[in-house]
Amino acid sequence: MEHVPERLQPNLWQQLVRRLRALGVAAGKLIVHISIGEQRLRVVTADGILRYYAASTGKNRPSCVEGSHGTPTGCHAIVEKYGDGLPSGAVLVARKPTGKFFWDYDNSKGHGCVVTRILRLGGLEDGINRGIDGLGRNCDSFARYIYIHGSCFEEKVGTPHSGGCVTLYSDDIIELYELCEPGTAVVIDQ
Repeated sequence: MEHVPERLQPNLWQQLVRRLRALGVAAGKLIVHISIGEQRLRVVTADGILRYYAASTGKNRPSCVEGSHGTPTGCHAIVEKYGDGLPSGAVLVARKPTGKFFWDYDNSKGHGCVVTRILRLGGLEDGINRGIDGLGRNCDSFARYIYIHGSCFEEKVGTPHSGGCVTLYSDDIIELYELCEPGTAVVIDQ
């Protein structure tokens, strides 16, 4: 968990707000900004960076297309939250707790678990990360079940490792979960 002030372009908040306004979306008190290139998630407010965390995005190149296993780019919103009160490391399947922890499973083959908390994303850009793209392919982040969630491979957080979701350390997703409400904007950049 990183809480040291970060030097960043001073107008990041304004840039993100402009992008959202262009889509007809009002920014709330905070915006989640994810940089695929930096493998970093920032919680941005009008006053600057509130929090930043190491993150893992897709092993495959960024993509909004279903089946690509790439992390989708563009403007999103948190549309659903799951995992209230679950202990760190608790496994969720189909967004429901299993009663088990990730260490109860054999993850040696690289099949990861969704753990601790889920922030489910919905795309805000028609034909880019919502609905169908110009080639008739599903590019809908909500239908693709794109989440921000805890990782059972915490040693990999900070490197591209997921199947398209954004994963964090369990302690970090617990903190982020408490900061964000449904409707919170999430901007994912390459």
